[in-house]
Amino acid sequence: MKPLSSRVMEVFAATGEDCLDLHMLFRVTGDGIKERLHLLDAIDELVRIGMLDACGDEFYALTEKAKSGSPA
Repeated sequence: MKPLSSRVMEVFAATGEDCLDLHMLFRVTGDGIKERLHLLDAIDELVRIGMLDACGDEFYALTEKAKSGSPA
């Protein structure tokens, strides 16, 4: 898992929430377009490896795999 993807997972852990919106996750990066694009890539990676589910309306939720602490 890439470092930025790990930081996204840390946001879920820090908030104690199972579902967060994209705007909350943007706080992981700076305000620049490049940073936000990298964050979107990290989220795509987490969805691809089964750690997050896209829930629509820019929300992402932890999967059971993520909640159980399974390695990526």
